[in-house]
Amino acid sequence: RALWHSALFELIRRSHGNIWYPVFLLRWGLVAWLTPRKYLDLDGVRFSIGCTNWITHFRWYLFENKEPEVRYFFDRNLRTGDTVFDVGANVGVFSLYVAALRRDSTVYAIEPEISNIARLRENILANAFQEWIKPICAGVSDRVGITRLFLSSEEPGSAVHSISDSELEKTHLGYDVVGREVAISVTLDYLAAELGTVPNLIKIDT
Repeated sequence: RALWHSALFELIRRSHGNIWYPVFLLRWGLVAWLTPRKYLDLDGVRFSIGCTNWITHFRWYLFENKEPEVRYFFDRNLRTGDTVFDVGANVGVFSLYVAALRRDSTVYAIEPEISNIARLRENILANAFQEWIKPICAGVSDRVGITRLFLSSEEPGSAVHSISDSELEKTHLGYDVVGREVAISVTLDYLAAELGTVPNLIKIDT
């Protein structure tokens, strides 16, 4: 009886008087059921990735075969207690891999695009990797300050964006610019000094 009253009180508190709140709960539960997290298990290195659109699904589906040399590099070179800078972390697949490979490592996952950093944070929380992966919403450049990020796509998980102080109609790789965001720009030296650490390994995919 006490449990029922407690659950009922919590339901009412969260609804803020909206009588449709139970319907919202059912819809949210259905969405979570329809878009489950996908798991990767590579020689015992196991973690999950949220697949909310075709791009994040692509990142999960092809991770085992896409750029395997990066995984092999970490397999061979990551040591106990290492600090890793993941520059251009996107939704965090390589950061997740490093954290799952060595739970005593520290990964600074550096990503300037807002929707990507949100998905990266979700992936960190879903895998309970908060202790090992530290997300940083910034882009690495040759100066520290405020700049602009020119987007090749508005969808989470997308890449090949460009940071520039000047107006762009196409990204540096030739993609049409479809959106713009204000972004923080940092140098690696500045980042290392502010964090008080020097990375043992750096992955750059920008």
